Amino acid sequence: MGKERNKIEEILRRNGMDQFNNGPDFSKFKCPICGGSLVLIQGKKQRRVLMRCVDGCNLNDILLILGIEIQDLFHKREPNSSHWLNSGEGPR
Repeated sequence: MGKERNKIEEILRRNGMDQFNNGPDFSKFKCPICGGSLVLIQGKKQRRVLMRCVDGCNLNDILLILGIEIQDLFHKREPNSSHWLNSGEGPR
């Protein structure tokens, strides 16, 4: 599981949201707006967390309630990291 997903899950738990399903690539919580399923997905090689309410609640509204910013859903890389040097990737 990625660091980003762990971080988001911890924030959700601190906000009193119960996790009711979990797998290697996903977690499900109750949506803070509608009470439906809020799904977090992060594959092994993904550098972002996908967050979606299955009932269609607005992501910005969910993030606002939770005190999370959109950039918290993405992997943070340092521009001078050895990963970029070794992989040929760079800032975009």
